[in-house]
Amino acid sequence: MRRVGLAASVAVLLMVVSRVASGGVIYDNASSLGTLIAPYGIVTNPGGGAGGADASFLVSPDGSTGWNANSLNLNRLADDFTVPVGSRWILTGARFLAFTTGATSPTLTEANLRIWNGNPMSGGTVLFGDTSTNRQTAVGWVGSTPIYRGSSTSASTSTRRVQYSESAFSVTLDPGTYWIDFQMTSSAFSLFVPPLSVSGGGSVVTGNALHFSNDSWSAAVDILSGRAKGMPFQILGSTEQVVPEPSSVVLTALGVAGFVLLRRRRK
Repeated sequence: MRRVGLAASVAVLLMVVSRVASGGVIYDNASSLGTLIAPYGIVTNPGGGAGGADASFLVSPDGSTGWNANSLNLNRLADDFTVPVGSRWILTGARFLAFTTGATSPTLTEANLRIWNGNPMSGGTVLFGDTSTNRQTAVGWVGSTPIYRGSSTSASTSTRRVQYSESAFSVTLDPGTYWIDFQMTSSAFSLFVPPLSVSGGGSVVTGNALHFSNDSWSAAVDILSGRAKGMPFQILGSTEQVVPEPSSVVLTALGVAGFVLLRRRRK
């Protein structure tokens, strides 16, 4: 019976959950690489664009300005994120980025998404979402300062201003690595997602995103340099931290001490 009591006290300790609410952004994929400028991780040259706008420069030998995630072409993008041990995430939404060449106002009209329990290309299965439900609830330009996507030789370009699509949904995730895949629709028909880019620009690996095209997934690598790229996105919601409460710690300590004392007496 004493051993049962000890086990029960340990169970109480492990089951205690301390809720720590943190509304808004709980994950930004820019955090996956320390050399990225938050938020979103697409700005390479702050204030270096047209009219003092922020720039997201494509630097040689990279050649991919963006990746197609257009529902009209059945294209999608996917990238991973990790819920750390000891945490539980309550997701309430997400934000994705895209640009449409020549747009003078935000053009994104729809967004759908799925969350996978593993890599979509190697055995992962869908935990939430589908490819048809429009979950977009807001759209707008990214940041108070415009962000333009362009090459390092076209610093004055102002034709590819980056916009965001915000979606709303509800799902709870326990610790583990997950993948989120998405696609959007633009009233201007075309849209492209700029990849994560390092401060100052440069052709480097920035992630391990996947691109869905022609009915299959493949690694999102630059068309010229072959560098693997990550994609910008944010996850919204709150977190719960699984931590021991002081009373549970004391209870467990007493149980362990009693068990040790009993064994000594029996010896």
